[in-house]
Amino acid sequence: MESKRFVVRKNLVGKGEIINVTTKKGKTYSYNHDDVYEANKDKLDQMNCFIKYKSYTSTESIPTFARSFVTDLVEPQPETTSKTEDVKENIEEVVKVSSKTKSKSSKVKA
Repeated sequence: MESKRFVVRKNLVGKGEIINVTTKKGKTYSYNHDDVYEANKDKLDQMNCFIKYKSYTSTESIPTFARSFVTDLVEPQPETTSKTEDVKENIEEVVKVSSKTKSKSSKVKA
């Protein structure tokens, strides 16, 4: 199951769901829903949100109590655009300008 947030839901218990979470920052986490629920059942069953909505969610990160159950953590890959090429071009331009300035100053002194 794909999700934009960490979630534990009563109606998913026992279904063996593997939840893949992709945060707003692009980090992707994967965890076994049943493992998280079973290990934290007492805690979850006492939370107001779980009592009222039969669900616990976290949009920003994996909660501390569930971090040991994260089975996969993929860091977002840096952009592979031509930023390196842009930097190289900028350096080449600075070198050209610098060289022209030096040769002009040499001619002025002569």
